[in-house]
Order: sequence, then structure tokens, then C-alpha cells
Amino acid sequence: MLKTFFILPFIIFSFAFSDCSDIEIVENSFNDSIIGIYLSAIDLNTGSTTIPIFDYSIIVNDDISCNSFKIGYTIEILSPELGFNTNFIFAEGGFTISDIPSDIKNINFKNTDLNFSTSLLPSGARLTMDPGIKVNADNSSIRSVIMESGKIPNGTYTFTFSDAQSNILVSKAVDIYEPSTFELIGPGGSFINVDENSISTSFPVFQWNSDLCSKCNIGIRVSEFNKEKHSTEVEALNDVSSLPISTVERYHFFNSTSNNTFQYPFNQALSLQPGKKYVWQLVRQYTTTQGVVNNYSEIFAFNINDFSSDNSLSSQFDSSIKEKLILILGEEKFQELFSNDGELSEFNVRSLVVKSNGSIIAPNQLNSIIDQIQSKEIEIKSYQIK
Repeated sequence: MLKTFFILPFIIFSFAFSDCSDIEIVENSFNDSIIGIYLSAIDLNTGSTTIPIFDYSIIVNDDISCNSFKIGYTIEILSPELGFNTNFIFAEGGFTISDIPSDIKNINFKNTDLNFSTSLLPSGARLTMDPGIKVNADNSSIRSVIMESGKIPNGTYTFTFSDAQSNILVSKAVDIYEPSTFELIGPGGSFINVDENSISTSFPVFQWNSDLCSKCNIGIRVSEFNKEKHSTEVEALNDVSSLPISTVERYHFFNSTSNNTFQYPFNQALSLQPGKKYVWQLVRQYTTTQGVVNNYSEIFAFNINDFSSDNSLSSQFDSSIKEKLILILGEEKFQELFSNDGELSEFNVRSLVVKSNGSIIAPNQLNSIIDQIQSKEIEIKSYQIK
């Protein structure tokens, strides 16, 4: 019976009408932030749940008294990872709303009302669940996911609602994808190899590999490692952080983009200092029926090269200009041009002026352009030295 009941509280919000001829459906709210639906959130004896998923209203427009109507639904799943490259019927069924009070024209119900223990809706109308609910969980792929994870499979679920004549009235697609991949790429690497994981900028771009998850929040924490105070990367991470600078927030949350990168900010963070070592970690946060889930990445470590001992570079550059040039050109191209026998190694750089169509770009605009370069919204195709 488990296969029959677990889907009920979440998906029955479809409508097929018999006695009533002029009815419309209004969505008051739908909690599409939930990306994982677990069986533990459901009372398997009654099909009830306390997790709010949706809130709908049925507006009765009939001039004459409308006493009852039948509601039908089908739920289809599209999940290439399970081998469903076209919609597969996952569940279907229906229920009846009857004994509608004559003065009621708006019948409100939520997913928490739809179970075998509920007989009356808040409007006073009667709710009767159909006994013949069909859940096609016999498919080996679906059954395997349910048994192993205790939740419904990842996929795009389409809820189609039809009347008594099988005319489609409403259709809604909902993505239910709980992510799994979450791996750091750089800067840095294992703490054991921190001395080998060197970078040449105080404004690194952090990169990671992750499933696409538009409903996930990503946060980052960056802290200095001091060998006089810390014996492990965990101790360093849990000490005072460079980002966030707030003592209240443990992670700095930001708008995550599909390219999985984050530019260390120019403000609202402590400056990362050349010659010092740092550790960092990401957290991915999302909501399931079990509550808020926090996925933590491994901890990476890196050190920032100290160019103060390199007379050629230290005398050649103002540090802020060097940082901006590295971010614009990329570290490899910067080193190629300015280090050792580079084409510009004999030049001293004391100011940086960037123009667009002949007009000088203000510093705040330049920072915005650098952010776009780092997020790959802007790509430098070529450059010329004059």
C-alpha cells in the first residue's frame, strides 16, 4: 500500500467537473522551493502531511446552485537519468467534492486537506477520495530509487487535470531535482599540498563542479591559516573568517550562476594578503520535505605568492594595478607579459586607464567589467601592445 499513498498529499490539485459547468481554478500559492519529497513526511495510514505544498481555490460561476463535481488527475514524469526521455505516467486518480453550500462560490483547499481522514473542507463542502488510485511504481528504475533513497525520483513532474469528458483543464510542470554532485576545482587543493597550491592574486576566482540547481543557495567561507594558531584546516576555517566579515553569518551567500564561479569581492571582505595561506569551503543549501539541507564541500587550501622579494615586479607595479591586470588578462598572460623576459618586463606601471568608445571608465564601472570577465559574460578575444 506504500506505493499508493505516498504521492497523494502532494499531487492531487487537479479538477474534472460533472455537475458544475462554469468553474475556474485559481492558484493562491505553490511551494516549488521544495526539491526533494521524502516518504517520511507522510502518514502512510491516512495519506496526510503537515508540509505545505499548494493552496488552490475553485471559483463557482454557475448562476444556479452547483452541488458537486469530480476531480481527476494524471502525473507524468520526465527523467532521462531513469531512461524516461518522454513523459511516463507515474500516477493517476481522482476525488469528488459534493454537498456544496448554496451560498459558497469559492472553495479553498490545500494539499494538507487531501487525505483519507478529511471529509469536510473549510468551506463546508464534502471531500471524498477515489479508492482506485493508481501509482505506477512497478517500473524497476522508479522502484529502485524509492527503495534506496526513500523519496520520489528526480525528474520533471507534469500534473494534468481533466474534466469528466477527459478535456484537459490545467497542466503544471514542476522540477523536483535533488542535487548530488558538489566538488571544488580551485584555487588550491588538499591542505597537505598547500605550499604547492600558489596563486598570484588577492582576488581569486573560486570554481566548483555541481549539478544545476536554480533553487539552491551557495555560500562560501574563507579564513586565514596561521601555523602558530592552527594545526588543521578545520581549526583555521572555524577561526575568524576573511569572508564573511560578519561574526553572525557563518557563510557568505551569493547569487550562484550556472558557470559555478565566484569572484572574491573588492569590498565587504578582508583583503587577502600576499605571503599568507588561506582555506575555503562552500555550502549548498536547499529545501526538502525533511527540512533545510546543507551540503558541505571539502576544504581547499592555497597560498598567495609574495612578490615583495621580487624586485622586478614589486618596483614595476602598484599592487592594486597588478591585481586588476591579472583579473583582466588572466594570470598566465600577465606572467607572460611582465615577468622575466616578457615583452613588457622593462616597463613601470603606475596608473591604469581603461576606455570604452573613447570615454574613460570610472573605477566602479571597471570593477563591474572585471566581474563580468571573471563570470565569462565578457570575453577578451585579443589584445595589442602599442
